[in-house]
Amino acid sequence: MTERLMEKLARLAAEAGIKQMAPEIYKFSWLLNEDKNKMWDEWVKKRLEEKRKWVGLTDDERTEIWKNCDPTHAGYVTALVEAKLKEKNT
Repeated sequence: MTERLMEKLARLAAEAGIKQMAPEIYKFSWLLNEDKNKMWDEWVKKRLEEKRKWVGLTDDERTEIWKNCDPTHAGYVTALVEAKLKEKNT
């Protein structure tokens, strides 16, 4: 980001007839980039902390589903398993 910002600032300075930018402009660009990086790192850290661990079905829960279903209806069993997993993970 800093390079692109500095290129834009240099172009604007050239258009305005400024031959050399003040060191403060370079420092501003660097600080802006540093702040954006900190904000990004904080956002990523927050997202990782918010991420929940996936909870699967226990053996007893699987057995209970299979016990109450006709094994020839695999699609129905799959739908029940997916519904149970969704219930546990929302």
